[in-house]
Amino acid sequence: MLFKIITAPFKFVYKEVKSIVLNIKDNGLKYITPKRIWVYIRSKIRKIIAYRLNERDAILFSEVMLYKALSCPDCVQMGKCKKCHCPIPELFTSMDVGCSLGHYPQFEVNRDWNLIWRKIKDQKFKEAWEEFKRKRRWQEEWKKYKEENNVFFTKFYG
Repeated sequence: MLFKIITAPFKFVYKEVKSIVLNIKDNGLKYITPKRIWVYIRSKIRKIIAYRLNERDAILFSEVMLYKALSCPDCVQMGKCKKCHCPIPELFTSMDVGCSLGHYPQFEVNRDWNLIWRKIKDQKFKEAWEEFKRKRRWQEEWKKYKEENNVFFTKFYG
């Protein structure tokens, strides 16, 4: 029993390193970007600490997951992306990475730093601060994407 407890973290790390090495063998280094590294690390941390959504975001989150699953049925069946070989659960739960095959976009939009710096340069500090505080969340992007692309899910909820 004690041996299993001691070796469990090593098995987890071995499995993850093996997955990364196989991905690099298949694709080379072209899909390994700082953004994808961050998403990978964040997804593992969220998996370990059991990331929770608030109640109002849970329905939107499940809609996005369903949309991504319906957009890439071959990837879902394989359990990983056909192009970048990222594991499906981690790829689908990350809102700031789009599909490598182009089936769905990223839904998290980061701050427009160029706009913020231009406002600071023009000494519009209050506007720059407002722009800095305003970060478009994935919920807003998903709602906008649904309207623009006529994505419709029947609502059985209030």
